[in-house]
Amino acid sequence: MLKPIDIVMLISYSGETDDVNKLIPSLKNFGNKIIAVTSNKNSTLARHADYVSRYNC
Repeated sequence: MLKPIDIVMLISYSGETDDVNKLIPSLKNFGNKIIAVTSNKNSTLARHADYVSRYNC
């Protein structure tokens, strides 16, 4: 079970994956920090993450 002190890593190449992005509001409301791993620094996921790690394939 997640606790507010937990850090969550979300991974999406495009940063626009619906299943991933649907989690963001709940995680933010619960107080979790989000680390995003994505190739798109302007994506929904990257914009809402606390920390972003970019990669290119």
